[in-house]
Amino acid sequence: MDNALREPVTITKNGKPAAVLMSHGDFKRFEALEDIIWAFRAEQALASSDFLGTEETAAFIREALKNADA
Repeated sequence: MDNALREPVTITKNGKPAAVLMSHGDFKRFEALEDIIWAFRAEQALASSDFLGTEETAAFIREALKNADA
């Protein structure tokens, strides 16, 4: 736990990375960065009128979640 307050610590299971333990401050910064990225992408889509419909959005999210688990 003390190490995670200084830098992220990778936790392995069966020799493979399984989780990362980090300070709450680092986690909040990652959340804020993610919000900034999504806001930027939304502004780009708005400017170009490049929106996905409901079905395309659902398919995109399913695929992204499937890939995130890989």
